[in-house]
Amino acid sequence: MSTYRDVLHKRDLEFLKRFDSISDNARLLFLRLALRSKNLFCQSKLNYSEIDIDGAVKELEEAKLLELNSPLFFEDYSAIFTIKELQFLGRKIGIGPVKGRRAEVIEALAPYDEQLFEQVTEDYKLLLVLESEVIDKFIFLFFGNAHEDMSHFILEDLGVRRYQKIEIDKSTRLFKSKLHIKVSIELSTLHAQLWLACDEKNEELVTSILETMTSLRCPAVLKQKRSRSLNLGAHFFEKKRQWDKALEFYGKSTTAPARERCTRIQDKKGNYKEALALCEMIIKKPYNSQEQLFAEKFKEGLKRKLGLAYEKRRKNRKLKETVLPIKWNPQGRVEQQVLDHLMSLETGRIKGFFCENVYWCALCALLFWEEYWTPGDGVFFHPFEGAARDFYSGGFFIRQEKAIEEKLSYWQQQENYSQKILSLLRQKRDIYCDLIQWKRLDLGSFELLLKHTPIDICLQISLQILKNPREFRSGLPDLFLVGSEGFILAEVKSPNDQIQKSQKRWFDFFSEKEIPYLIYRVKD
Repeated sequence: MSTYRDVLHKRDLEFLKRFDSISDNARLLFLRLALRSKNLFCQSKLNYSEIDIDGAVKELEEAKLLELNSPLFFEDYSAIFTIKELQFLGRKIGIGPVKGRRAEVIEALAPYDEQLFEQVTEDYKLLLVLESEVIDKFIFLFFGNAHEDMSHFILEDLGVRRYQKIEIDKSTRLFKSKLHIKVSIELSTLHAQLWLACDEKNEELVTSILETMTSLRCPAVLKQKRSRSLNLGAHFFEKKRQWDKALEFYGKSTTAPARERCTRIQDKKGNYKEALALCEMIIKKPYNSQEQLFAEKFKEGLKRKLGLAYEKRRKNRKLKETVLPIKWNPQGRVEQQVLDHLMSLETGRIKGFFCENVYWCALCALLFWEEYWTPGDGVFFHPFEGAARDFYSGGFFIRQEKAIEEKLSYWQQQENYSQKILSLLRQKRDIYCDLIQWKRLDLGSFELLLKHTPIDICLQISLQILKNPREFRSGLPDLFLVGSEGFILAEVKSPNDQIQKSQKRWFDFFSEKEIPYLIYRVKD
């Protein structure tokens, strides 16, 4: 908590002082218990061979981090016992055999509250972990949210997963002040309540939560977090066709797709001028590239409805397909069958592998590794991230555009770029990264791709992914093929398989950049 010590409250600091004063043995037991979902335990049921439990309990009790046999009602501690243990307790206090389901056993034992507590504290020793609110707050500060768990530490300790070293200090940390922490916790709590209210279709409660959120004194850095909740609530009312309420809450949001949804709602209401004004606002200052593309296309339809001059929408370009008459097994992967067929036509003349998104996304991450992990103001919450928090929203590319341009120039000047990229792959192997599926990467296939793909094309594809990862990290062609005339990217379709929007986007891009590709349509 050294990163946040200057914004902690007195109670938080006192807890840290007490925690620092105890031995490693006591700290280990405290953390084992405090990081569990419950805060009440039976000492006699604990089994940690690496911990001196009796000594640790004594230290923690003296440090007021744990309470031994704290006075509790039966209903408060019955949940930590199995049904057999509860029946055994009933026999021990002399009320005879208690049978039935768990609820029936608890109901039968409830009148014997005092006798049960005496027996439990004698046989089991109840341990109540204190300061759970402080622990929850520290977890929230560390991860930036309330839903992460501590499995990241275990995976790292066991060597199962490597993480990129991310420096988070006062200048780049998420929370800047006590107010920031307080409001962020409130927003997280309200967001969880909002999800439940939407799920239960409780319109009154959804409205109340959204109004509470908008009334909060929200620092600028938290407006995006609040906007995600506003978008969720507004979408709830949009689905119910309550246009005015949807517009009200979308209008208070500062993140996509709020303005797009407002534009579509105004269009549905017949308010074409208002919708067109929103499109022009988006084009002038878009939140991201997806929003800009929407506005540029949608405005032409609005102009037509208003009787204004408009640009006619281009008809979808018909994609040329190459029919491949082969015997194929519908139970197997059609892509692999096509690859095997092509490679058997001229033995040794055609090489290739199943590539799809895996290799291109990995290449993108390796080419721009430093830029991908560069810290910024609140973009990395904790050391176990797989990407910056602004990576998918469009903010990453804007923030790193200059650095990306410099790296582009660097790679364009590298004659031995393939060897440098392969060296990077070996250095970074298994480091957790959203863009890389390490287990699916074959070194030989990666070498083939780099050997036959010019660096300019590698950079063009990578740049397209970085600009809009939400839409362009998928849809890439299935196969990477190399023949006598060079490489080609091939999409494989079975007889009834349709080309997806994400794939069409890439085909348009390949046509624009003159990157060779084709579409194989399998027919029996």
